[in-house]
Amino acid sequence: MERVNMLELGPLHSDIQTHLKKVIQDPSILLSSEASYELGSMDGKLWQNPDAVDAVHKLAPNLPYLQPVLVSFFEGALVSWQRFTVEFEEGGLVLGLSPSERDEAWRPPTNDLNEGALGSLRSQL
Repeated sequence: MERVNMLELGPLHSDIQTHLKKVIQDPSILLSSEASYELGSMDGKLWQNPDAVDAVHKLAPNLPYLQPVLVSFFEGALVSWQRFTVEFEEGGLVLGLSPSERDEAWRPPTNDLNEGALGSLRSQL
């Protein structure tokens, strides 16, 4: 498994926030019956579970609050991403580190080691 340094994930955090904003502005990229993975998925790759997407599209006409709930969820997620990634912003602690300082302060990209025995086992594989 590749050794990913959490301190190098600033661009990913930015991409996630951009995608959240995109869905907030236009939830049809996920909810429209014509929604495509090219626009709806963050990375433009195939849906991980196309059957789930199809099921949501089939149920959507009978779920009048689906769109406002989805938008509210994405708005809350955006606030949380912004709060938890402030150190990756311009002037933040992480951006001010040199590459060697980032290597020296290496951190895993997940919190698995702190998530009990299963997380510890998973991180050792």
